[in-house]
Amino acid sequence: MPMTEVAIDRGIGRDLYVALGEPVGTTAWSIRLHHKPFVNWIWGGCVLMALGGVLAVLDRRYRARRVAAAPLVPINLSAGRQAPPAPAQPALAGRAAAQ
Repeated sequence: MPMTEVAIDRGIGRDLYVALGEPVGTTAWSIRLHHKPFVNWIWGGCVLMALGGVLAVLDRRYRARRVAAAPLVPINLSAGRQAPPAPAQPALAGRAAAQ
């Protein structure tokens, strides 16, 4: 089974992979050379997306607004029951009466 030795030369703009393979002759070896441009930029893109996600989570404009608490209903202590709630009025009732 063939055994290969691999070396990686990393840079900002490229990675260079060199693989030394089997001997082809008495003084010759097989070599594979791969040039991969902008490999490290993939990691930079991941970091940039993570920072964007953190900024989006911290932005107050995208948070859900809290709903105001419902008003307290008075309790009739003598009867031990709650007073009936006030009837709800339609939103457009005031506009129709004004016209």
